[in-house]
Amino acid sequence: MKNSNKSNTEKVRDLIKKNPNLTNAQIAKKLGVSEMQVKLNRTRIINGTIAGTAKATVKVTKTPKTKAVETFKNEDGVGKEVARTLMIEAINSAQLKSKLILTLPSHTCAIEKKLVAKSKKYNFIGVELDEKVYWKMAANIVKNRLPITPFLGTMGDKIAEARPNQYAHLILDYCGQLHSFAEEIMLAMRNNIVEVGGSVSITLNKRISGNGRTFADFIQKLNPQHDTSICESEHLVRTFINRVGGYNYAIEEVLNYNDGASMILIIVRRIA
Repeated sequence: MKNSNKSNTEKVRDLIKKNPNLTNAQIAKKLGVSEMQVKLNRTRIINGTIAGTAKATVKVTKTPKTKAVETFKNEDGVGKEVARTLMIEAINSAQLKSKLILTLPSHTCAIEKKLVAKSKKYNFIGVELDEKVYWKMAANIVKNRLPITPFLGTMGDKIAEARPNQYAHLILDYCGQLHSFAEEIMLAMRNNIVEVGGSVSITLNKRISGNGRTFADFIQKLNPQHDTSICESEHLVRTFINRVGGYNYAIEEVLNYNDGASMILIIVRRIA
């Protein structure tokens, strides 16, 4: 019964621990999932997004530094509030039948509260990997009677299992570096899990370090014509989104802000 409650990422991790030589195809066959989903989960394991202890189920033994810095530190920052306003405007401007939003609320559910205050039409699936934060979020949902279904696990798991056009909008308030989440952003956009007219709001840390440096150099090769009027991290994000989104997505808004850490918000609209 315990194993049935594990996320796909943890199941992949456990299989790799038992046999590091397993291919993505072999793991996919064992778990009954796609090879792309296995590749996505493997990336999250390598980047340290999920704990590596054998006893772990959905409980994280160490929260990733990128998440810890921004999840709590700038919740009330001026820049963060401007970012929320832009995301809300992008969501409210869409005339869609579906009102289901896949989101990363943290424990505060700040943007979700604001959206519900404007309209009761929205429903959310709220994702949280850290078990302690999850229960704080769940308590907040009950206390404020928010239309949020909480999910204990990774955003990557929800994206990998999503159907085309399943969601009206995505709120990917990652706050980490782009390379840590590139695989799942790419999967979400290429599988078109947001319907036409919907928005994908992505918040990232502008710092480029570690594996992010290699990733940034690769993106630079895709688009060497760097606009010197924008910073390197914005160039990186814009190039990535344009390459992944192709003709189906358009960048609608970019906000650079700093509330103790240098951040970037990019809002993308599915147009076809």
